[in-house]
Amino acid sequence: MDLFDFLLQPESGPTKSVGHLRFSGFRTHAEGTWSCGDGDASKLISAKPCCRSSFSVFQGRLVSMRLEAAAPLGDGICTGIELCGSCKSMSVMMAPFSGDVYIQHPNSGPIMWTSVLETIDVPVPIQVWLQVAETGAIRFLRQAEGKDLEDAGFLPPDCFPRWVTSYFACVHCWCHTLNAPATLSVDYAGDCFPLSLCPAEPAELDSVWKLIED
Repeated sequence: MDLFDFLLQPESGPTKSVGHLRFSGFRTHAEGTWSCGDGDASKLISAKPCCRSSFSVFQGRLVSMRLEAAAPLGDGICTGIELCGSCKSMSVMMAPFSGDVYIQHPNSGPIMWTSVLETIDVPVPIQVWLQVAETGAIRFLRQAEGKDLEDAGFLPPDCFPRWVTSYFACVHCWCHTLNAPATLSVDYAGDCFPLSLCPAEPAELDSVWKLIED
C-alpha cells in the first residue's frame, strides 16, 4: 500500500497544543502543511506529529494525543510508535476506538493484530498515551472522556529487532475504513506522566496475536 508521511515540528519538552491533524474523507490536514491521498481508497496515510527529532531508547519518551470524531472509528485511525533503523522501520500502533493493537513488520511485511481493550462504540473524545520506556518497551493507555484510564499493557523490548535506534510517535489512517471526520491533537510530549495522572505499574501485554491476510 502507498504511504504518505509528514512531520509536525513542535517545541521540545512537555507542552500543550503541539499540533493537530484533521481527517476528512481521503484528505488529511495538518497545522501548516497537508498531505492528500485522493483516489485509491486503500491508501494508508501516516503522520508523525510528536517530536522535532527522534528519541533514542535510552531516553524514554511519552506522548499524549486526543482523538475526537463524529462517529466511532473502529480501526480507521491508529496511534502508535514508528521504530526506525538506518534503512528500515516498523510500526506498533493501537486503534483508540476498537482497542486493537497492531504490529506492521518492515518492508511491507506481515501485519499482526490482537484485541486488548473493549471497543468504544460511541463518539466520545479519547485521550491516548504512548510510552517508550528506557528499556525499549512500548506501552499504550487510553481514556475515554468521563471514564477511567485503561492500560493496554506493554510490549517488551525483545518483541522488536535489535536494529531499532530511534522512535517517532505516529498516526496511521486507513482511508477505506474511515467512516467519519476526525480531529487528532498532540497535546503532551515529555519524559514522564504529568502529576495529575498516576497510572499503576504496567503488566506485559498478554494476548493472542493473529495474522492479517492480504
